[in-house]
Amino acid sequence: MWLGETDPVSSIESMQRDDPERAPLQEMLEAWADVIGVGYGTRHTLGEVMAIAKEMTANFQLTHPRLHAAVQSAAARGREPADAQKLAYWMRSRHGTFVDDWRFVNNSKATKSKSTPTYWWIESKAGKNKDGCLGGVSAEERENIYEDNNITSP
Repeated sequence: MWLGETDPVSSIESMQRDDPERAPLQEMLEAWADVIGVGYGTRHTLGEVMAIAKEMTANFQLTHPRLHAAVQSAAARGREPADAQKLAYWMRSRHGTFVDDWRFVNNSKATKSKSTPTYWWIESKAGKNKDGCLGGVSAEERENIYEDNNITSP
């Protein structure tokens, strides 16, 4: 209750939780963090992420089924399986969107030519990894990363 009315912050949070776009993004963030990690030091191209998601064991089982499912959910279209280009489209449309404390960021503004690959990573508002520990990057280093990659600081 706020000034005799429903708390506007709680209604905003409720809308965000109920957003149908949030669940796939949250699943991708969590699966990526579990398999690849959090922070600039864990950056990968989407082609590399696709390869990781498709890795199989000797018994032909997916090594990372949760990441594979998240990638397919995000980027597969109809009967066409996900590929790096479809995943890139999906990722770009969610670039910088925070779910809880995490968001996907990339170095796209820093890459001036098409021959320079775009790298993606998860960034935490607090600069922490999935275990809540600081990601080994000082505030000064983090600001340099933001500046070098034309990323808006959270």
